[in-house]
Amino acid sequence: MLAPQSPPPSINKEEQKIVREFEEALRLKNFVRAELLARQLKKPHQEIKELQKKALQQFIVEFRNAEGVLALAQEYKLTPAELGSFFRQLMSPSPSTKQFDIKTMNFLNLQEWLQKHFSSFL
Repeated sequence: MLAPQSPPPSINKEEQKIVREFEEALRLKNFVRAELLARQLKKPHQEIKELQKKALQQFIVEFRNAEGVLALAQEYKLTPAELGSFFRQLMSPSPSTKQFDIKTMNFLNLQEWLQKHFSSFL
């Protein structure tokens, strides 16, 4: 589904460049960039939605960036209900690993972090 593909020879140089950048973004797990490039390449809606999901998950689970999550949700035009549903899905298999949260100055697991920053969506 998201596997790198060689650009078809029939596309122009600029589009080939975007395809290479898209593949590189996927390889580096830069899902925000990959989603943007997927839209430029007019990839199927489902593939774009999957990249959006991966970008949001990365900002939540790996980066713990609440402001970034809200900015992406706004850019991706997610409703509060959709965002809340996504948060609840992430909370169900919540790992117990705690990460330091700069806003609270505490170590929080994923469920605690989501409750602290996004309780209005849950």
